[in-house]
Amino acid sequence: SGSISAVNFSGESVLSAAATRYTLAAVPAGLAFLSAGGTDVSVQWQANSNPGGTQYRLDYWTTGSTSSVTASVTSATISGLSGGTSYFFQVRAKNGDGIFSAPTGVLTVLTAPSAPSALTGTALGVSSMSWSWNAAATATGYNFYPSTGGSAIVQTGTTLTQTSLSTNTAYGAQVSGSNASGEGPKSSLVTKYTLAAAPTGFVVLTKRRETQPDVPAAPVAT
Repeated sequence: SGSISAVNFSGESVLSAAATRYTLAAVPAGLAFLSAGGTDVSVQWQANSNPGGTQYRLDYWTTGSTSSVTASVTSATISGLSGGTSYFFQVRAKNGDGIFSAPTGVLTVLTAPSAPSALTGTALGVSSMSWSWNAAATATGYNFYPSTGGSAIVQTGTTLTQTSLSTNTAYGAQVSGSNASGEGPKSSLVTKYTLAAAPTGFVVLTKRRETQPDVPAAPVAT
């Protein structure tokens, strides 16, 4: 900040009001990907000599208009994104006079896949079940979650067969997709039954109809 006065042969004037101006903000450094879900992405960057409290603007876009968020720290999470989609990010720093620095280089982040659709199960018999689902965009693998618990079953394709199941019993499942950025959300739970077994020991029971013995006719009188 500083003040200024005017001087002539008669002397010096009073000082002007103090004025404050800021040096320019440095371009942030090291813009990097932290994590990605099906609908959110977290990124971080380095202050690069900008003092604490510096305001930053993170710009992001796909193929349409650019959106922005502001932050006073060196990280940000963007929510409400589309699954299985590439997003592009740049960040700028702003000085106290509202002047933005040049942007960082562009960071490209692929969000995790959306939940696979059309999960369905088909009973193959009394102890087995076949599951299938539609492929999710950008998914390179799938995690199958049986309702019986335990770890997810990792699949590269969109079908799975369960065996050694109980007869005429309900089994549920969910499935999620994954790619280089991580695992996306699970599908809705779907429940199907294995087939019922045919009854055994079937016996036809009949009741014998009792008949009356033949009775001889009475003799005819002569």
